Amino acid sequence: MEITEIIKDNYTMLNVSGRLDSTTATDFEKALLNLLDLQKENVVCFKELKYISSSGLRVLLVAAKKLSTTGKKLTISAMQDHIKEVFDISGFTELFNILPENPYE
Repeated sequence: MEITEIIKDNYTMLNVSGRLDSTTATDFEKALLNLLDLQKENVVCFKELKYISSSGLRVLLVAAKKLSTTGKKLTISAMQDHIKEVFDISGFTELFNILPENPYE
């Protein structure tokens, strides 16, 4: 997995590529929680994500719970169809703002 962080005046974004699984979830969690602490619009781009396991979903659930206290939702963009299917089946599409494209490209 590779994570690229982009910090701008009005938003922060993580571009995540590769596999998000039990071996990479800790790194993703650190990057994501740091992103949430910046108090900006938060976007995670999964355009290049090839696989997500339950460990990756757990990290996203932690982030959703943290944001729920502020009334905000994490935006996840540009998911490939097989990743979107995992979100649909697990009910995660209700927890996040899901966009078909990256809003900042």
